[in-house]
Amino acid sequence: MTTPADERHALVTAGWVDARRHDPALVIVDATVLRSEDGGRRVWLSGRPSFGDIGHLPGARFADLLGDLSDPDGATAFTRPAPARLAAALAALGITRETTVVAYDTGETRWAARLWWLLRGIGHPDVRVLDGGRDAWVRAGLPLERGTGDWTPAQRYGAIDEQDVYATREQVREASDGRRAGVLVHALDHESYSGGHIAGAVNVPWQSLLAADGTLDAGPRARRRLLDAAGPEPAVAYCGSGISATLVLLALHEAGREPGLLYDGSLADWAWHDEPLVTGGDPR
Repeated sequence: MTTPADERHALVTAGWVDARRHDPALVIVDATVLRSEDGGRRVWLSGRPSFGDIGHLPGARFADLLGDLSDPDGATAFTRPAPARLAAALAALGITRETTVVAYDTGETRWAARLWWLLRGIGHPDVRVLDGGRDAWVRAGLPLERGTGDWTPAQRYGAIDEQDVYATREQVREASDGRRAGVLVHALDHESYSGGHIAGAVNVPWQSLLAADGTLDAGPRARRRLLDAAGPEPAVAYCGSGISATLVLLALHEAGREPGLLYDGSLADWAWHDEPLVTGGDPR
C-alpha cells in the first residue's frame, strides 16, 4: 500500500485517499467527537449519531473515541484503552495489523490525530491522517455517502507491538524540573496556559498549527515556531485530556522529528492528583 516516497509521512491528501479507497487493504475511519454545552459546562459527544446523516467518506466506518476506543473505567473521558480492548475494537471495524488505516474527522484534525496516536501506541504499521478532514474531501469535489455502512469484522486484529509513546506522571515531573531531556509542550490556547500550566512547559496551541482551511500548516514560519518551541529533543506533550496534544505530536512527526511522548491524562490527571500549576505567559 505504501511507497518509499510516502512512508515517512502520516498526513495524506483527499486525492491520495480517493485513488486508493477501493483497495480492500485500506480502511477509512471517521473519529469525530462533537462539542456541546450543558449549563455552561463543556460536554463531549460521540459523532456516531451524525455520521450517517451529514455524509461521510465512501466506505468509511465510525471509530468511537468516547466508546470502544477509550477505557470505560478511566479517570478521564478519553483515557486510552488497554491494548487488548483497542485491538478488539479495531477488529470489530474490520481492521487487522495488515490494514492501512486512514483516519479523519469533521475538520479539527485533532480527533483523527488521537486515533493515529492510539494505533501508533500498539505498533500499527500504517496509519494515515486525512489532512483537513471531511472538509478537504468536500472541497476536492469528491462524493459523500450516507448511512452507517456495512462491513465484515475481522476475526482478530493480530499481534500487538506496544510502543513507549506515553509519559507517566513521574516522567512529566522529571521533564518539568529538568531531570529529563525534552521540553514539556502545553497544547492548549494562550489563555489556558496563562491560567495554569505545568512548570517548565512551553505553549504551542494546537489551533496555531492549522491553516485557515483546516489543514496542518506546513509553511516554514509555522514549522519554525513549532520546532523552536519544542527544541531539539523529543517533546512531552499534554493538553486537557490527551487529545489536542496529539496534533502537536503529529506536526512534529510531519516535520521529520521523533515526536516524543503524550501525557495521556494531561491536565485532568495532573489536577486529579493535586499536582501544582504555575500561572503567567510563556517567557519564550
